[in-house]
Amino acid sequence: MVEKINGDEIKNKIINFLKVRGPSLPIHIAKEVNLNTLFASAFLSELSNEKKIKISQMKVGGSPLYYLEENVGMLENFYNYLSGKEKEAFLMLKANSVLQDSDLHPAIRVALRNIKDFAYPLTIKIDNVDLLFWRYFKINENEAREKIKQILQEKKSIFISPVQKQEIKEEKSEKKIEKIKEEKPLVKIKEKKEKIKEDSAFVKDIREKLHNANIEVIEEKEIGKKDFEAIIRIDSGIGKIMFYCVVKDKKSISDIDLAFYLQKAQGNRLPLFFLSDGKLSAKAEKYLQEWKTLIKVKKIKEL
Repeated sequence: MVEKINGDEIKNKIINFLKVRGPSLPIHIAKEVNLNTLFASAFLSELSNEKKIKISQMKVGGSPLYYLEENVGMLENFYNYLSGKEKEAFLMLKANSVLQDSDLHPAIRVALRNIKDFAYPLTIKIDNVDLLFWRYFKINENEAREKIKQILQEKKSIFISPVQKQEIKEEKSEKKIEKIKEEKPLVKIKEKKEKIKEDSAFVKDIREKLHNANIEVIEEKEIGKKDFEAIIRIDSGIGKIMFYCVVKDKKSISDIDLAFYLQKAQGNRLPLFFLSDGKLSAKAEKYLQEWKTLIKVKKIKEL
């Protein structure tokens, strides 16, 4: 009986925390209810099964966000954690409210199918043909249908013309142009991927600085033009310590940045060693104090 009461109290604490904080990672929820992440995740799973909380499809540092239905709009604050094309699709949908699937570049169409938190499908039947549209998650279905009606009316006014044959020719030529436009970006995307594989001057400089500071790089995890992630080993007064190292060329560091990479570090069962010359925000400073046993922050120029 005691366990049941304690369980209910923990669930209530989680719900109250989510009401105040909004969408949150398990690591933050666990700290709030004074449990380890494993036990907290079990309670989160129960609350989800009871339909009292929701789980995002989007991942932040390998973990979904937990939130209340009433705070679903706050998921928008985390769109920066979407991948390149998914972020592009998100911003396009947000700007237009509604998008017709067949009008979009294939890469954007795929991305919209992947951002299920933000893009809701809506099928409209016209002359026995199903047309797929996407609505922004903050737009209700009735508003979306009105928007779709306007889109279809605009298209209809364009296609009605006394000279239909000429329109058909123009439509065919437009399709050819669309195919050419679709092919060119695909080539450019491949070129960009090849360039990203090349080490940037920033990454080369970081490798050299780590070597000069007698920091051993055990395994490189992720490399970008202005960021570097690796498992490292550092000599200390009590012996060698392993860290998940993140190096960012960024002007300012937020608490979300630290939370994101701490989650990544814990996924590798390691503390976080965060290197950046960027300035920590007030919230980041507070977050660092709360998690100082698991996060070490240092300036790149101090290496």
